[in-house]
Amino acid sequence: MDLNTIRSLETLALFVLFLVLIYLLYRKTNDKTFEEAANLPFVGDETSTEIITKQKEGDDHE
Repeated sequence: MDLNTIRSLETLALFVLFLVLIYLLYRKTNDKTFEEAANLPFVGDETSTEIITKQKEGDDHE
């Protein structure tokens, strides 16, 4: 087997892997998973808002 044949097969395998990953990312069944992941940075904002509100009101938070 020639070295160029091996390189061509490797390139083809990586391209097929790329297409499979694109398919898995864009199928409709993952919408809920991606929705939850998109909202992760906002988890805990309610607690932060409560602490800031109490500090502005003058309550002792210690």
